[in-house]
Amino acid sequence: MYKKEMNKRLDKRSDLIDAFYDYPSGIRDQIVYLDPNESILPEVIEVINSFRYELTMSFENDEGEQDFLFTNGEQAILVSQSRKLGAIFIDTRGTDGVIEQVLSHKCLECSSEDIVESILHAQRSEVDEKLVEMGALDYLGTFDRLGVPQPNYRCKKCGFRWHHLRDMVRKDRSVLYKTLLEKSNQDLNC
Repeated sequence: MYKKEMNKRLDKRSDLIDAFYDYPSGIRDQIVYLDPNESILPEVIEVINSFRYELTMSFENDEGEQDFLFTNGEQAILVSQSRKLGAIFIDTRGTDGVIEQVLSHKCLECSSEDIVESILHAQRSEVDEKLVEMGALDYLGTFDRLGVPQPNYRCKKCGFRWHHLRDMVRKDRSVLYKTLLEKSNQDLNC
């Protein structure tokens, strides 16, 4: 078990970052919410607390930048709100991936589960073209915000965008395409 000081308010952000990286490496993941509204950060914290993580350290500077370190045994989650970059960063170490799925597979802005994966137009394949036509994939368009990763999810309902690092691995979308094609053929035959 790692030594920790509960609810310690820090004077230096680097102390909090160092504490996060002191946790065992395990699986690392990152989710980034782009242009979040004011309700996103409290909702993220509520989800983390529902998994029985404890706030271990926090930091806030004069510009309203906030960092929170949550821990649960040998697992750690670092939540950073950057007003300058217009993003909330959630970095995890040693988690089992469940919390990341909860945070990335529904829209935290409007609670819709009608989300679509986004890719850069230059990354498209023939299968991707067909998935875009079916509404199961979205082209990102241009994105160049220094310090913020490109979003790979978009809410179909409200347009909110986010990035999930572990989902950036190039997927074989041919299985998704075949499944959607079979479903649409079944719907036509009914």
